[in-house]
Amino acid sequence: MPHLNQQRATPRTGFTLLELVLALSVLAILIGLTWPSLMRFVGDQRLRDDVELVRSRAAAVRSSAIAERLTFQFRYEPGGTRYLILPYERPLTGRQDENLDATSAGSIDDKLRVRDYELDEGNRFSAAAPSPLGSTSQPPLTEQISQDWLALFGGEATLAQTTWSEAILFKPDGSATDTEFFVVDDDGRYQRIAVRGLTAAVSSGPVQQEDRR
Repeated sequence: MPHLNQQRATPRTGFTLLELVLALSVLAILIGLTWPSLMRFVGDQRLRDDVELVRSRAAAVRSSAIAERLTFQFRYEPGGTRYLILPYERPLTGRQDENLDATSAGSIDDKLRVRDYELDEGNRFSAAAPSPLGSTSQPPLTEQISQDWLALFGGEATLAQTTWSEAILFKPDGSATDTEFFVVDDDGRYQRIAVRGLTAAVSSGPVQQEDRR
């Protein structure tokens, strides 16, 4: 019986160039389909996180006002990124010196010091919801805080150069200025933050998208 030389077939361990091209093409299509949704989700979440931080800090002012028996103010920078919290009136007699001045600000209770914050990059404050392109809205009322008043509570001098919103007041009786404002991002997303006057409750709305048509 003749001897037959047979070669054992070896399993294929790689891919052909055509298979690689097809796989990459499918992957590119999937990325193209899911990328906009992923970026939209990331953008929405960044805005939500920033708004929640503003909301929680504003809500905490109510507790400070009640605990310190003192009216506090919350202000934001319309069209800008900064916001701050500080007393709106001098501390009550017995808690701090009636003649509190800038020279004694270093000894002031930390609970009364100016708290200065800033939004994430790409986000900004607005007094009103974004309007469709071409429409006009009334500019918000703005104020500046005197450098002397900021110095009383350890605030930086640069804060006096910022144009702020009108004060949103949180009072010792648990009430507040009834108001609303918005945080807007560069892609036209925005969220509403509302302060309820009777209870000083601070709430935020859902992420919405500006109509840019």
